Amino acid sequence: YEMSASLVGSEMCIRDRQFLSNRMENMKKLNDLVTWKIGDYALQLSVVILGVLITFGGGNMLNKRAKAKEITNAMELIKIELETNRKSIQEIGKTLAIEQKASRYALRFENNLSKASNDSLEIYLSYPFLINNFRAKTDALEMFKMSSLAPQVHDKKLILQIIKTYNEIIIVEDIVKWYYDLKTQYMNDMKTERDFLYKEDKLLREGVKKNIQQIWQFRLTSFPVHNVLTFISGARDFKKGFPEVETLLNETIQMIEERQGPRGN
Repeated sequence: YEMSASLVGSEMCIRDRQFLSNRMENMKKLNDLVTWKIGDYALQLSVVILGVLITFGGGNMLNKRAKAKEITNAMELIKIELETNRKSIQEIGKTLAIEQKASRYALRFENNLSKASNDSLEIYLSYPFLINNFRAKTDALEMFKMSSLAPQVHDKKLILQIIKTYNEIIIVEDIVKWYYDLKTQYMNDMKTERDFLYKEDKLLREGVKKNIQQIWQFRLTSFPVHNVLTFISGARDFKKGFPEVETLLNETIQMIEERQGPRGN
């Protein structure tokens, strides 16, 4: 019996130690678990926040770069369009200048045509009676305005310069249209003089060089032709074309090129 009691007590002692040991181990695991969860949460939260910042920061940077590229491309199109307008204005300016020069030359010698150069009279034979036009190109500007990129360009001086330049181009278009519309009206009066047209055509067919004096003498005695020449001579002076507009175009194109260098907005 004493042995049995001793064994029972020993067994109980072993159980208590195991229970206590298991409990302590469980407490340690729980403590480790709690500690891990707090640390892991903090770490995960930091990773998430960092990821969000990188995403938004990177996305914002990419968006700015994309917008800057759009603005650069739009400016390049505007520059090309301005160069096209500049070339057209130079060409129409030269045409108007020679029309005016031809008309003034003929009128200068109308009372003494024999003193005029036959070569000059031959060169100027058709210029006063040509009809041309000039159409301003504004597609690139309209696309830029519709894209809502203009407010994002920080260089407002450049935007104002571009708008001013296009306005001047449109003014040139209006002047050229006004000039040729009126000239057409005067030339329409010539078409009513069938006898004049017939005789002039006959002289032309017989030979321009041979009949150049007669052709011009015949023209200068025609009231409608004289009106055409007088109108052209008295219009605004086109001797140098449109130098102010060409200068403005050069300045604006240069400003765009300088902006395109650093590729900023």
